[in-house]
Amino acid sequence: MYDIRAKTWAIMVLGEIVMENIISFFQEIFMLKENNSAKIGLADFRAEETPVERKKSRVNHTPKELRLSDLMRKGSC
Repeated sequence: MYDIRAKTWAIMVLGEIVMENIISFFQEIFMLKENNSAKIGLADFRAEETPVERKKSRVNHTPKELRLSDLMRKGSC
């Protein structure tokens, strides 16, 4: 009886350890861990992008005169 409990417990513990290792392996491969200094697998190929500041441009659109015929033509399409 004791032998069966010990074997069952050992299998459960071993299974948990294996599952933790498998999960951490896939996290490393699919780059799910961001703060890891040692990169393994596809994480080595990730390009670290620097933010680019874009110039903000103002666009001044002056309202055009709208004709009823233009509105009717646009509405019929």
